[in-house]
Amino acid sequence: METLLKISAHDNAAVKQYRKLARSRKERTKTGLFVLEGFRLVSDAVKNSGGEVTGIIPQCIVDRGVSAEGISELIVTPDMKERKSMMREKADAFIALPGGWGTLEEITEVMSKVSLKHLDAPCILYNLNGYYDSLKQLLEHMIEMDLSSREKQEGIYFAENLEKIQKCLAK
Repeated sequence: METLLKISAHDNAAVKQYRKLARSRKERTKTGLFVLEGFRLVSDAVKNSGGEVTGIIPQCIVDRGVSAEGISELIVTPDMKERKSMMREKADAFIALPGGWGTLEEITEVMSKVSLKHLDAPCILYNLNGYYDSLKQLLEHMIEMDLSSREKQEGIYFAENLEKIQKCLAK
């Protein structure tokens, strides 16, 4: 299984969980391909577990001096649009960890594509310490207001722990 992990960590409490997730994903995959952004600890955990790490970053990030040393493969795209397109092509699952504006923008784009059935991949929001509770409530409110439906939200999951993430990936 090729898995995209969109990593953006601003919470030190999440670090141990990210490492555990990376190790558990290696145990469940035959290819060991992980596409990671911005989080060296997870990358190191994957490598230390025998997995391979592929990074996809736009040229503008490379130009800022962001390095990706020690990963198996680095793909540099001309821009963010191409980066997101390539991530969708290479991944068969998307996991959003607690992050900032970039994480929110990228995962909501994936959620939209899953909802429209333009993307057949699980979209999992790692709701560590309730981080995504408000977004989950918003999706419920959209259903209540007849602006969405359960069917449209199929494939979008909120997982409070690693075991639930693994169950979502096994579906």
